[in-house]
Amino acid sequence: MLPPMSVLAPFRQLTRLQRHTFVAAFLGWTLDSLDFFILIFCVPAIAGEFHTKASAVMGAVFMTQAFRPVGALLFGMLADRYGRRPVLMANILSFSAIELACAFAPSLAALLALRALFGLAMGGEWGVGAALAFETLPKRDAGRSQVFCRRATRWVRFWPRPPSRFSSTG
Repeated sequence: MLPPMSVLAPFRQLTRLQRHTFVAAFLGWTLDSLDFFILIFCVPAIAGEFHTKASAVMGAVFMTQAFRPVGALLFGMLADRYGRRPVLMANILSFSAIELACAFAPSLAALLALRALFGLAMGGEWGVGAALAFETLPKRDAGRSQVFCRRATRWVRFWPRPPSRFSSTG
């Protein structure tokens, strides 16, 4: 096993801007994963709130995933035209506001529409965040940092979960 210092050495060699960019990209991908899993865990509760089947609520997951490529294309073009940083900041503000609005959706139709918008914004965050990280980080560390950030999904999967009606322990 490698000593702990050798694992952190590349991170310590980064400049302040590079470290901030890496941490921002990692947190963006982590929060995206967290949102996905929270939505999955809340499907039964949302279905109960809207008096519908869980399968109808799963449409929210579909809408989010279906609109992500569109968001990546749209925000990627905006980032090429106006710069990565301002577009990424607008992106993060938009998906944060949309995520908050999802909590107050008055109907399933409104939730589906909000999740489609959220997919647009989140798709932009992935692409623009990755491009900004690749442009900012040293070439020798860019690939390794992207792999690490993409693994954020695995970190979120193992966070403690609330008991579920569908689990054997809940």
